[in-house]
Amino acid sequence: MVFYANLIMMLILLIMEVYKTFRRGFIISIQILLTVGTFIYLFINPVLNENMEMKDELFNLHISAAIVGIFVACRLIPYDLISKRYTNNKPNIVKYSVRKEWLVAGTLLYGLYMAWDILTVIRQYGSITAVFSANRLDAGLGENYFKGNTLLPITLFLKILYYINVGRYFEEKKYTKFLLLFAVPMIHHRFVALTRFDFASMILTLLIFLFDEKRDKITTTFNGTVAFLKRRKVKVVLMFPLICLVAFPLLIYMQISNSQRAGIKVDYSKIFDFSLMRSITVDLNYYYYFYDLYTAVKTQIIHIEYGASWYYYQMMTFIPRAIWDSKPVTAFSPRLTEQIYWELGTGAPVVTFTIFGEGFLQFGILGCFLVPIIFVVTRYKSMQVFKSISGTKIYIILTLLSMFTFLRAELPVIYVILDICYAFIIKLFLSTSNKET
Repeated sequence: MVFYANLIMMLILLIMEVYKTFRRGFIISIQILLTVGTFIYLFINPVLNENMEMKDELFNLHISAAIVGIFVACRLIPYDLISKRYTNNKPNIVKYSVRKEWLVAGTLLYGLYMAWDILTVIRQYGSITAVFSANRLDAGLGENYFKGNTLLPITLFLKILYYINVGRYFEEKKYTKFLLLFAVPMIHHRFVALTRFDFASMILTLLIFLFDEKRDKITTTFNGTVAFLKRRKVKVVLMFPLICLVAFPLLIYMQISNSQRAGIKVDYSKIFDFSLMRSITVDLNYYYYFYDLYTAVKTQIIHIEYGASWYYYQMMTFIPRAIWDSKPVTAFSPRLTEQIYWELGTGAPVVTFTIFGEGFLQFGILGCFLVPIIFVVTRYKSMQVFKSISGTKIYIILTLLSMFTFLRAELPVIYVILDICYAFIIKLFLSTSNKET
């Protein structure tokens, strides 16, 4: 009973946030990602596969608390994160321009990093075709998990400079260079990304960026000719077919990619079969993983962490494992995977419990309510600090879409801290003020 009440509330909230976003003329918002992601991760699979967990009313009340938290979170932030013209409904002023020499250096170094990454993965699997057919998720989140993340602070900084340079080329109307530079990380993702969404998000980033640039141009330059586009109802009507036009091909791509990685021959004649949608939902077991976490706490296999996942373990991430060989697993998902299921290794990848599972293990039902609020507000603030820097829109959109991936796993505390720090470093040391130029 509680599950279906949650389902109805979630659907109403989802429709409301999609409508509010489209009504304002935006194609994406944090509110859409939060509501759509929660619906996909926690509701689709239980609806299609009615298991006993759905009848655990106390467990489902924790999801009710999460939905209330989502509603509050959506009210706390505006919808205009990617708008060039507004921040918090006030005119946005771009105050900083990163100096060209820093952009060139960052682009070159990040380009070399991506090239080395591609060559490494080809050498690891033996050939290019083997790379595309391998299940990189199992390897990357299993036996190779403890090998990564040491260079994260450096590569993230270079990545920011790289995408600012991409944005600069667009602003200078050097569209060929813009597309070529944007294509390089797309190729890199195709080779090394652990999940299919990483590559799909690059396509979505480009489409959202171009749509929003066109929207800004239309509403500021051709007000008289296309004034009808400014009417809210027309905007909403036009948005839905546009979303469908983009979403369906991406679903097909993700299904084909999944079949290739599993060694299954793809029958292209049945690619439009309705069973496609059911097969896509097979891996959406997050509701049940969350339930396993909940059960483990009830049976005292594991215990409430009282926020340790958000401050204690996160701060240890900055200590290299080469210095502290016995350092505990710091990320929430792999740490709880080993406590509840199995030791990470080949064929034993990380299980993710959604941010709501993480919130529950921190503060119980109160954590389920708080976690979407913390998730939304901190990520919004960490992206908002970039808006006064010229050329950052693509990076903001890319970061925005990454929230969909983090939603199924844990709060991106380290990324929030690094983004805020890097934004201020870029403003203070690598940029010129527009007042001076």
